[in-house]
Amino acid sequence: MSALKDKITSISKSDRDSSVKQSVSKKGKIEDTEELVPLLSLPSDESNSETEKIIPLYEEQLEISKKMVKVAEIVIRKRRVIEKKKIDIDIIREQTTIKHPSGKIEKL
Repeated sequence: MSALKDKITSISKSDRDSSVKQSVSKKGKIEDTEELVPLLSLPSDESNSETEKIIPLYEEQLEISKKMVKVAEIVIRKRRVIEKKKIDIDIIREQTTIKHPSGKIEKL
């Protein structure tokens, strides 16, 4: 999820940065080549000489987050059960014999 959020954020930032640069460069070209005229030219209002108007631009930003939420709970119990059973088991027994060079034999 974090990788997706980072990718979306980087895409929106890069698009916004490039569009701002384009707007600034176009504005500079317009100011250099053309004469500014009033935005609203109404015959009844000759005193309106507003040549520039600032319009705020808004955007939507998506914030992705994740949090832990308790959905349910489980109960774990442990108990000891004692049962008497007869089980046949083969018993394996090991026997070790040690022979010393002196001739002594030792059984373990």
